[in-house]
Amino acid sequence: MKKKPRHYHYILALCFVALFAMSILDLILKIKPVKDKLFPGAAVLRHEEFDPSLSAINSVKKLDDHVAQLVKQHSGEKLDAGLYPQLLGEVIRKRFYHGLYTYSFGNNFLAYAVAKTTGKSVNEVWGADEILQSEYAFCGQQSLVMMNLLLQKGYDVRAVKMFAPEYKTGHFALEVKYDNGWHFFDPDLEPDQKILNNMNRPSFASLKENPQLLYTVYHNSDKQVITALFSNYRIGVTNQLMPRYIYLFQSVTKFLSSICWLLCLLFYILFLRKYDFSLGAFSLRGRYVSVLHPMQS
Repeated sequence: MKKKPRHYHYILALCFVALFAMSILDLILKIKPVKDKLFPGAAVLRHEEFDPSLSAINSVKKLDDHVAQLVKQHSGEKLDAGLYPQLLGEVIRKRFYHGLYTYSFGNNFLAYAVAKTTGKSVNEVWGADEILQSEYAFCGQQSLVMMNLLLQKGYDVRAVKMFAPEYKTGHFALEVKYDNGWHFFDPDLEPDQKILNNMNRPSFASLKENPQLLYTVYHNSDKQVITALFSNYRIGVTNQLMPRYIYLFQSVTKFLSSICWLLCLLFYILFLRKYDFSLGAFSLRGRYVSVLHPMQS
């Protein structure tokens, strides 16, 4: 019989218990989600538009159904290609508080652990349906939900990424193509949509070239920060969302977060068999005691 490495035996047992406990914690937190501590106070601090009744929209399909109902309410009017994006943008800005929605204990503790270990933002949620499970989302997350649905509806979309390193901040908005032109939307910072809609939603370039209009529609935002953001930007590739490897990483880690305790248990069993352990025996002070037979002296 091979020598029994008891220290590996204990390490594997500890890993199994720890992973099983984290998986159970994930399950508990999914049943009773933890509210973000910074919000809903942000509605008052940032003058955000937020409609709690829209929290029932927790999937892209439900979002589409809701916007479709709003479109029907305009059935007596002449419908144009810009109506659906405009109504969708209005819903998105009222659906979320501003706040970064990330994986943590309760939805993907492996992605959370990788983010904490590496310092990379790999635990930021980028699946549109998953983002809609939360009441808060960051600028990129809100824009991604909007882009995702517009792509399904046949619109061309592209990201607008802005940077203001002097203020240690950045921003993410989008443009939608219809009526042979690009039209700017920013559901997170919530520029004055009445003015923008009356102007048939000018493009990012048009806003950038007209500072007075820019400051007017962003009257709730810091003028200097807006100036910096619109001065340093990058227009994304048409119809490109997040890179596929990000979705793959998050899908894999989310799946493993649910079953890694089981994988650990299977490895534990195989490890015991490899070293001729019996599942019906355990160690006590250096002796192996059968659960079916008395201790042999």
